[in-house]
Amino acid sequence: MKYFGRLMMVLLIWSGAENALAETLSIHQALERALLNNPGIERQRQQVESEKLGESIAQAKRLPELGLEAGVTHYSDPTLVWPIHEPGSFPPFDDDVANVGVNLKLPLYMGGKLVASVNLAQKLTQSAELQLQASKQELMFNVVSTYGKSLQLQHLRDAMQHRIRNLESQLRDVRKRFESGRVAEVDVARIKTRLSEARYEMVALEQGMNNSLQLLATLLGDDQAPTVLDELPMPPLSSETGPSAWVEKALDRHPGLRQAQTGVQAAEQRIDIARGERLPQLHMVGNSRYLESGSGEGQDEWLLGLELSIPLFDGSARRDRVSQAVIEKQVAQFELQELRDTIDYQVRVAYSDVTTDELQLSVTEQGLEEAEEVLRIEKLRYSAGSSTITDLLGAEADLWNARAKRTQAAYDVIISKSRLLKETGQITPELFTQTGTILNSEKEIR
Repeated sequence: MKYFGRLMMVLLIWSGAENALAETLSIHQALERALLNNPGIERQRQQVESEKLGESIAQAKRLPELGLEAGVTHYSDPTLVWPIHEPGSFPPFDDDVANVGVNLKLPLYMGGKLVASVNLAQKLTQSAELQLQASKQELMFNVVSTYGKSLQLQHLRDAMQHRIRNLESQLRDVRKRFESGRVAEVDVARIKTRLSEARYEMVALEQGMNNSLQLLATLLGDDQAPTVLDELPMPPLSSETGPSAWVEKALDRHPGLRQAQTGVQAAEQRIDIARGERLPQLHMVGNSRYLESGSGEGQDEWLLGLELSIPLFDGSARRDRVSQAVIEKQVAQFELQELRDTIDYQVRVAYSDVTTDELQLSVTEQGLEEAEEVLRIEKLRYSAGSSTITDLLGAEADLWNARAKRTQAAYDVIISKSRLLKETGQITPELFTQTGTILNSEKEIR
């Protein structure tokens, strides 16, 4: 008995620990976890840091270059160790000459390439940051969509469990009626068939829910799929009236569109860089070094001068690079206009979907109430012997379909609102901390 008591104690402790580990995951927590752990988002964060380094590199090219050099040279014949300083005064000759010194090179004029390169690097950094924002919006929308789909399937599974229990209860009742001779054997067969169909649908719902939870875990960057989900609040929308106001907001805030605008500006800087390659380049150069012969005699030397480079002929390569950069800018402008038109269309469709889905939800809620009332009446009629098992099973099937439609409609409303927010770049985890849900994991099944 003592051993049995200890075993029960261990089992209770283990069960409590397991329940503690299965913590409820709210949509707000899921969104924050995805933004923190999703590998795609982390990769783009690293891309932003890389572009910032590129900006620093471009800035550094405008600064002087200093280099330390040293060397030892052996000549086949004696040579001057350092230049002649005065007429008639010759420096020593030696076969071996050692030198150590500092070189200076400062760009004075590069045809505008350096300034354009800095501007281009800044635009590339902005583009990477906007791409990160767009990816975050897409990720949060996918998390909301997958979280909502998991809740939808979980609610349908719970409703199916309720349906199976009702069918099992009806089967026991019909068997009693059959044994007493009040119904035909075909009525028992009909309920068995309907019960088998429900159990098959139950397996499909379980599989679909597990797949959805596994996808959610992938989006969150987790190895294990969550097991307990919380409610999914309805995201609030701002007070814009009409699709035109939403389109205007999207054209102002959509990160993808702003990235395309930055792409056009970056293309302009590439044109300036290509044009700068056709212009003269001027550097200031300097050198300070110490020269020493093999016998130990030494002398400090220095020089300061200008270097001018003028491109004369390169087979039209520089000219073609300018033309290529101009075409790339035109392509970027067309892509910008195409994206602008796409966003305009998508926002209008999303706005229309919100209106349609809200109306559909209202209709399905009314249909659910009517189906529940019809089933209640059919149960009374069947108990009184004034209807057939076919009528009862038909009402039961109608109620199941009504519940499924209502759950789908609730999911559609949340997703259509979330899509509208995504198209305007407004999805945040804080939007899903509000109360007032129409889709949760423990909704009462009447």
